[in-house]
Amino acid sequence: LFDPNYCMFSYDEDTRLFWFKASPLDLSDDYELIGIIIGLAIFNGHILEFRFPMVTYKKLMGLHSCDLQDLKEVAPVVYRSFRQLLNYRGDVEAHFDLNFQVSYEVLGEVCTEDLVVNAANVPVTNANREEYVNLHTNFILES
Repeated sequence: LFDPNYCMFSYDEDTRLFWFKASPLDLSDDYELIGIIIGLAIFNGHILEFRFPMVTYKKLMGLHSCDLQDLKEVAPVVYRSFRQLLNYRGDVEAHFDLNFQVSYEVLGEVCTEDLVVNAANVPVTNANREEYVNLHTNFILES
């Protein structure tokens, strides 16, 4: 179930943590099954060989909403890229050529999600880069 090819989880080699993959498929029953299996294992005192980032447990306990700092543990490369984007002093639109869409791969196919209405035509600029980072971070941590 934790095999990244199964499309439910991604694994970060640097942090050695699992995270939920974005997917257009409805996997709610599969995630419920995993939750039941994990609950039974914990109840029966079995040590499981997988780890989730701390934000997973914070979300389960309803402690806070997710932010860029939580992304640091989930996807460190994406976090560093977003920090560079936010700290960039030049023309963000010309240098990065981003729009308000997120692309990801599922079963060998590239899926694209809009972060805002008409996202393909909304460039990321110096003025709206914080909004882009917040929306993209929310997509990664909440999808």
